[in-house]
Amino acid sequence: MIVAQENVFDGFDISAFDTLLDALEFNTYSSLFLALDEYLRSLPLEATLQKRIYTLIASACSMKLVANNNECIFKPYMIIEERRSAIPSDFSNEEKTFFSDCIAEIKNYWVKARFADILWVANRPRDYNNAKIAAENYLQIFERSTIWSDETRKILQRAVQLYKGVSNSKGIDQIEELLANNLAEISVTNAKRCLDLSEIIKESIPKRNLLSIAARKCAILGDEFFENGNTFNARAFYSKSSELHKQLNDMDEFALMTIKAARCYELDAKRSILNESQGYLVAAHFYEYALQTYRGVPNKFRKRNQIDEKIDELQVLLREAGEYGLNEMALVSSPPMDISDIVQSAKNAVTGKDIIDALFQFVLLSPTPDLKVLRENVIQSINESPINKLFGSSSLADDGRVIAKRPVLGASQEADETVIFMEMTQNYILNVDFSVKGLILPALNEIRNEHTMSETDFRAIVYSSPFVPSDRTDIVALGLYHGFCGDFASSIHILAPQIENIVRYHLRMRNEKTSKIDDNGIETENSMSTLMKNDKISQIFGEGLAFELKCLFTEAHGANLRNQSAHGLMTYEDCNSSSSIYSWWLILKVIYNTYISALTASANNKQSV
Repeated sequence: MIVAQENVFDGFDISAFDTLLDALEFNTYSSLFLALDEYLRSLPLEATLQKRIYTLIASACSMKLVANNNECIFKPYMIIEERRSAIPSDFSNEEKTFFSDCIAEIKNYWVKARFADILWVANRPRDYNNAKIAAENYLQIFERSTIWSDETRKILQRAVQLYKGVSNSKGIDQIEELLANNLAEISVTNAKRCLDLSEIIKESIPKRNLLSIAARKCAILGDEFFENGNTFNARAFYSKSSELHKQLNDMDEFALMTIKAARCYELDAKRSILNESQGYLVAAHFYEYALQTYRGVPNKFRKRNQIDEKIDELQVLLREAGEYGLNEMALVSSPPMDISDIVQSAKNAVTGKDIIDALFQFVLLSPTPDLKVLRENVIQSINESPINKLFGSSSLADDGRVIAKRPVLGASQEADETVIFMEMTQNYILNVDFSVKGLILPALNEIRNEHTMSETDFRAIVYSSPFVPSDRTDIVALGLYHGFCGDFASSIHILAPQIENIVRYHLRMRNEKTSKIDDNGIETENSMSTLMKNDKISQIFGEGLAFELKCLFTEAHGANLRNQSAHGLMTYEDCNSSSSIYSWWLILKVIYNTYISALTASANNKQSV
């Protein structure tokens, strides 16, 4: 029995708590939080002390570990509008005293590591022993983990960060040995772990022996995947091996791995052409990536491997693929889904799947709006509420400015159409809010609990899509990556202007004018609002997607995200609004459709060309 502070938490039984934790099933902090939350619901009303303590412990375990951000180690489990879950600074002195007292007696590695880390982050002056305790217990979690997930990787990263932060060389040596042993045990069945461990070694423990072990392991796995016809995985491991060999200054192996990765892209391009469901658009993507990869081969290795001749050949093939693939652009519509028990349905849709299938199910969660049905519902609603015909209305910004006006119904046919469109937009925004809270965020949390994705992964996805101009793939991938990590403030400020550029690009591809010349002969680009009024927009993107882009990015009575972000009008809460989150998801949805098609083509054409 311990007493954290006089008359507070008195009577809390640590041994009973350890026994409870042994009985609970969890393998991540989020699943531990949910298990504790469920246990809390089972407690009787009179168990006041137990409820207070278990609520505190559940709050401590709910926080998401960032690990690679020294400025913000923990983020809240959930942010909805102006509310959020706990962060370290929320805990009072008496609660932190309770954590400190518990550390000495508690046996569970998960809770012990979390309590010690909170104290290390939140207390001043810092107690170096807390960092050591947190790191030791994080390593115990890592060693005993039966699954490899994004959180497992972050737990290992955090242990490295803590040991390095307090200059604990013994702890770093322990991690070095642990990493070497883990790499030795990895096979193609759990190969993703090798990429993650290699990245941790490359960034955090760049010791020559570890780099060499990781580089060789990646090369071996790359060869195994290639022999099995899986060029998608093979090139990922060849690329990682080339990075590690470059860091080792082993340029012979760097060149060899770079060439192998380039050949994977080249083979995928040829396979795509043979696959009628893919064709030249996907092939052009692979040819372009093959070119970029071959250009990374150092000059001293080019002649013996005939790299310059290969580059000339690929440039011709890329031009041909581009010419044949100009009209290959399609969108996949998601089917309607049963909304009963909507949150659980969303979680079930993505849980227990590999990352490719999980993301595919994720982008199908909310269907593209049926404009005919949406319009009919609005007209029916207006007819059932005649008072709407008597008054116009104004939409106000947060600072009181009138940003849009709805005319009076019946004033003219044009006014009636304006009212109908505005009502359709508002209904759509309401549905966006429902989709984000009921579908997208619950499913995204499940995916992040089970999988890790890097910026490089998102580049591979974006490169497959004709929706994005080739010179904007990296910046769009960065915006998608920030959104996946939960940083929607960064994501929306990257993606909103890029959506405007994408709209402009596709209009120009159809010889539509996207600029204007003033009386002085100065030519300026039209705004996105003007571009979206072009009659070709619905032909290019389809009526449903065109409507969504207008509602989210340009309409004053919608989310108007392009204007809001461009003029610095968005608060942090605005950046985390349902419209902002949905916009990130919608862009991912459009882009991921082509990526899935590319993977399908690769899987159906494993034979050599």
